[in-house]
Amino acid sequence: MRKLLIGVYVAGGLLAGVNAASADMCASNSQDALASQNCGPGLSATWAVAPSPPNSPPVTPGATLVGSTTDPTGIDGLVVDGTTYNVTFSLTTLNTFTYGTSLSMDAASALAAALTASNVTELGGQTADVYKLDVDNQLNNFDVAYCPVIPSCQTWSHAFGTGGQLGYNGILYTEAADFTPVSVPEPGTLGLFGVALLALGGLGLRRKFV
Repeated sequence: MRKLLIGVYVAGGLLAGVNAASADMCASNSQDALASQNCGPGLSATWAVAPSPPNSPPVTPGATLVGSTTDPTGIDGLVVDGTTYNVTFSLTTLNTFTYGTSLSMDAASALAAALTASNVTELGGQTADVYKLDVDNQLNNFDVAYCPVIPSCQTWSHAFGTGGQLGYNGILYTEAADFTPVSVPEPGTLGLFGVALLALGGLGLRRKFV
């Protein structure tokens, strides 16, 4: 069983009349198994931080941050498993990748690498203890690019786990990352385009010498 560095964050009791800012956060670490602590009634989120595999996705050359390092709205030109995507961050639209698949996990790793290379330190201009970008099609189980703020958000990683919601819950701030493939002409289309250019060139030469 591969070893995992575990980060578990649980938002504590949000009792009536108690400000959300006073919610407790518990954290525990384990090298071998998914750890979980219950800090009382309320919202919870549990996840494991995936170690970087030997063939972890490199930073995509030419990937461009959209927005600022404290309020990014997307990444353009991100390559995942050979396909180039423009990625848009929002609080409304989940992506279509299926949680737990190679594509979903690779997307989280590639996005994390791009965010780290772009020096992104916040999401949505929102102060939080942990930032997450969900790359799959659900919130109950998730693959995310995540960054803890303690001591400071500098390195993003791929994480996976259960429990979540979009927006800010007093501890975590989560946005959805929607991946849109960049339209690339298929080889057959490029071939037809080349034939058309040759035909137009030949027509031009014919007119010149007639």
